[in-house]
Amino acid sequence: MNNHDRIKSLLRVCLLLCMVCMLSGCAHYRINLEVSKSGTVTQKVMAFSTPEVIESLNSNQTIDTILNNLRDQYAARYPDETVTILRITNDDTSEMKQAGVKSVLEDTKEYQVTRKSGKITITIPKQLLYKRFQFIFGQEQNGGTFNGQSYADAGADAILNVKMPYAPTTNVGEVINNSVIIDILQIPDDIDAVVISCDIPRNYVPVGLGGAAVIAGFALAFKRKKAC
Repeated sequence: MNNHDRIKSLLRVCLLLCMVCMLSGCAHYRINLEVSKSGTVTQKVMAFSTPEVIESLNSNQTIDTILNNLRDQYAARYPDETVTILRITNDDTSEMKQAGVKSVLEDTKEYQVTRKSGKITITIPKQLLYKRFQFIFGQEQNGGTFNGQSYADAGADAILNVKMPYAPTTNVGEVINNSVIIDILQIPDDIDAVVISCDIPRNYVPVGLGGAAVIAGFALAFKRKKAC
């Protein structure tokens, strides 16, 4: 199989995944962002469904082959991310309950993060979330307005979880401890971007400055002791 045929085959798998998952109501999408105190962002994305749905995509292939194809397509679309096959098993029986793909990207630059005026703020454009969701479920080329409710009505779910270093405030979603949980398919039409902020504690000192302050303190104490 040449590269052109391979790409066409992978696209067919992705489109089938979309149709089968939508009909069976078991398409799951998770994107987890963790913002550090310094303002860097680690991103983890998961897309998965039941083994039965995955196997139904191609009755002539094993589930491992299908998952390998999905992983390869995802990795080709997002080459900077580390993409692996995701398997979720039953704790008691080790039976596989869900399967799909997972990607990880350390220090992603995909989202705008500012650290000023005593606040850390992350801005996540709604269209970025929609575009990735549509790619994963084979709908990226459809065009037109994204209708999250239609996906929700078909049984899909898509959750964004943003963990901040301190207690956050947000323009959409639910705050739980230091995290904000957002239903991507239910983001209001009048919101163009998710904006989450947290106040930096006034006693927070960056590691570099803290180390310098400690050294300076020891030097001053030694100097005073010597003078005595």
